[in-house]
Amino acid sequence: MDPNSSPNEEAAVSALAALCSEYLSGEADSTAQEELVKQYLAELQSPEEMARCGFALALGALPAFVLKGRLRQVLAGLRAVTHISPKDVSFAESRRDALKAIARICQTVGVQAEGTPDEVVCREDVAQVYCTLLGCLSDYTTDSRGDVGAWVREAAMTSLMDLTLLLARDQPELIEAPVVQACCRTASFLAQDPCAERLLLLGTGHPVPRWFPGHRAASGCQRIMCCLAQQASEKIDRFRAHAARVFLALLHWDGPAIPHVPHREELERLFPRSAVASVNWGAPSQAFPRVAQLLGLPAYRYHVLLGLAVSVGGLTESTVRYSTQGLFGYMKGIQNDPQALEDFTGTLLQVFEDSLLNDRVSVPLLKMLDQMLANGCFAIFTAEENHPFCVKLLALCKEEIKKSKDVQKLRASIAVFCGLVQFPGDVRRKVLLQLFLLLCHPFPVIRKSTASQVYEMVLTYDVVAADVLDEVMAVLNGTAWDAELPVVRAQRNRLCDLLGVPRPQLVPKSSIAAFRRVGCPRDTHPTWHFVTSRASQGLLVSAEVAILHGKCEAVLATGLLARSGKRHRCSFLQEARPREGWGDSADRPDPVTCPPQPSVR
Repeated sequence: MDPNSSPNEEAAVSALAALCSEYLSGEADSTAQEELVKQYLAELQSPEEMARCGFALALGALPAFVLKGRLRQVLAGLRAVTHISPKDVSFAESRRDALKAIARICQTVGVQAEGTPDEVVCREDVAQVYCTLLGCLSDYTTDSRGDVGAWVREAAMTSLMDLTLLLARDQPELIEAPVVQACCRTASFLAQDPCAERLLLLGTGHPVPRWFPGHRAASGCQRIMCCLAQQASEKIDRFRAHAARVFLALLHWDGPAIPHVPHREELERLFPRSAVASVNWGAPSQAFPRVAQLLGLPAYRYHVLLGLAVSVGGLTESTVRYSTQGLFGYMKGIQNDPQALEDFTGTLLQVFEDSLLNDRVSVPLLKMLDQMLANGCFAIFTAEENHPFCVKLLALCKEEIKKSKDVQKLRASIAVFCGLVQFPGDVRRKVLLQLFLLLCHPFPVIRKSTASQVYEMVLTYDVVAADVLDEVMAVLNGTAWDAELPVVRAQRNRLCDLLGVPRPQLVPKSSIAAFRRVGCPRDTHPTWHFVTSRASQGLLVSAEVAILHGKCEAVLATGLLARSGKRHRCSFLQEARPREGWGDSADRPDPVTCPPQPSVR
C-alpha cells in the first residue's frame, strides 16, 4: 500500500476484504489474523498522516471473522485517532478516515444491546461511538489549507446517520444509550495535561464543546438532531447542504421512525417531505429562510443561533445577505411576543458567554449583534432603564475585548457599543465611557474607527443635548485622531466634559505595586487579587476600577488602603515590571489623573 497515493490506497482497501476471506479465513489462521490486526493498530500511531489514513480505512474494511474477538481493541484504536493532541492537530484526514472506519465496522459486525462486546457492538460501545462522533462535530481545525476540520465534521455527520439508521432498524432503544457528558475526543487529553485545554484552543480554534443549556438532561437523539441543525446553519455551502440532507434523512426515514426526535410534529410541518425534496440546501437563498424557522423551537434554538452567528457575521456576500434575512424574518415575527423575545435574548447571551475568546464564533457574533442593534431587533428594551439583557451584553463585550490586539474584533466591538447607546440608564453612561476609552487606544486605526462610528452614533441616536451637539460634532469631525496621544487625549477629555462623562483617571503604576494587607488574609481579599495580578504584569490600575472591584474608598499613592473607614498600612513586595504591549486595551483607562467620581459607578 502506497501511503502517499490516494487512488492506490482506495484500491487496496477495497480489495482487502476479499483478500482476507480468501487467505485468512478459518480457525487455523487466527494467529495470522491477530498479527494483521496488531500491525494495523500499531500503524494508527504513525507520525505520517497518510499512513494513519490508509490503515484506519484498512481496519474498517476487515471482515467480521477477523474482527471477532478483537472488536473493542480495534474500536479503541480508531477512537484514539480521532483525539486531538498538540502534535497531530493538523491530521484532519486521519480523523476523517477513522470515523469512516468506525461506522463501517458497526455495519459489518452489527449491533446487539446485550451481545458479546468483542464480537458485536453492544450498549456500552454505542455510547462511546456516539460520544466520538458528536465530539468530532466540534472539530474546526484550520491550517494553511483552510477549514480542514470540515472534512472531519462531514464524516461525523455521515457516520451519525449510518449508525442511527442501523440502530433504528435493529435496536432502536440504543439510540438513547447514555452518552458521556465530557467529549471523549478531549477527555483523556485534558486529564493528562493541565494545559491541554489551552493547547486545544490554540490548535483547533474551538474549546471543549458545551452542547446547550440543560445539555445534561438532553437525550442522545436530541444531541444528534441539534448538532446537525447547527451544521445546517453554518457558512460553508457544501457542508451545510450535507448536514441538511442528513437531518432530513433522519426525520423522513422510510423505516421505523427514529425515536425521541425533539419537536417531530413541528419539524414535519416546517419541512414536509414533498416540499424539501427539491430544495437546494447549498444555495443560501433557499437554505437560510428555512433553517431560521428552527429558532422558534426551544430544543434547536441554541445550536441554530450558534451556526447563524458564524454565517451572519461571515465574509461571503450571499451567505451574509440570506442568513441575515432569515434571522431578521424570525425577529420580526416575535417583536410583539415579549416571552419569545426574552427566550431568544437569553439564548443569545448564553451563546456569547459560551463562546467568549473563541474568535471563530465571537468575532462574527459581534458583527451579528451590530446588525441586530442597528435594525431595531431589541428596540422594545429601550423603554426600560438598565434592562438585564443590555447590562449583560455590555459586560460580555467588555470581557471579549480584554487584552485584545485584534483590530477586527475591536472594530466589531466598537459598532456594538455604539448600538448599545440607544438603551437608557447606567448602560448608556458605561457605553460612552467605554467608547471614550477607545478614543485613546494605542492603535491609531482604532482611535479613528471609534471617532467615525461615534460620529454616526450621535447622528443616529438622540443621546446628546441640543446645546452641545454642534460642538461635539465639531470635535469628533475636526480632530486628527491618529495624532499623538497627548493631543488626542485632550480632545477626548473635552468630549467627556461636554457629555457629562467622568474623565478616565489612573493612579501611577509605581504606587500600585503589589501590597500586603495587615490583619486580613491577602488570599481572600478581592482587591489583593485584582491589584497584585495587574501590578505583577506591569499594568496601570484605574482608581475607579479598583474601587469598584475591591469596594474600597481609594487606593492611595502612599501605599495605604482605606476600607470601611479604617486604614491598613501596606508594604510593597516588588516593583511593577514593564510589559510590552497594552495588555487590557479595552478596559484600561488612559494615564490621566483626577479624583474618582461617583457617577462612574
